[in-house]
Amino acid sequence: MICVPNTTNEETTLIINYDRVINYKENNCQVICTIFHELIHAKDYYEYYKKYCDGIYDSSIDRDSQYGFFNWSEFNAKRISYFEYCYLINEDKVKSQEALNNIKEHEIPLQNKMMEKYLVDDETDMEEIIYNLMLYLGRYSVWEEFFPDEFNNNKMFSKELKKYEPLINVLYNHLKHNLKEFDYYIELRELISYFKGERVNLSSKK
Repeated sequence: MICVPNTTNEETTLIINYDRVINYKENNCQVICTIFHELIHAKDYYEYYKKYCDGIYDSSIDRDSQYGFFNWSEFNAKRISYFEYCYLINEDKVKSQEALNNIKEHEIPLQNKMMEKYLVDDETDMEEIIYNLMLYLGRYSVWEEFFPDEFNNNKMFSKELKKYEPLINVLYNHLKHNLKEFDYYIELRELISYFKGERVNLSSKK
């Protein structure tokens, strides 16, 4: 867990479960990737608050921009930490046919099923859906980087997620091409708001 200080001039603290670290092999390297994930958040937050909030960690400043930033950081942290996880697990076989088969036979069905569960359940909190959507898209971006022919044009997206085309394609593309500008995060918040509206529309048609 990351604990941010009051300002970017102070040290950020990363709290780690010691037992998980010393037994990381038993955890299938996930604990190492969780550390990557949290460190990426720390870096993202440091850069954002230094650039746009005068170095003050204050969630009340420019909330529309911060909302977009928070969600992009979830996408970014998952993208980088999962990328590292794949290399830890597969090493030099990360782009092999064996790795691709494992993704298509195991990971894609599992992740699509989880994403569909969030999307079809009308009782699921909307922010929980968005949070898990960012994680899903971050993971998908790694698959796309390793195997572009198999995953480009979003053709392996969950069938429920495909119902949000073309909006989901625009949102995903926006996440991948972060310009780290204030207006970018505002636009991201707007795209997420459109996605929420689409979900309400789709749910009302059931």
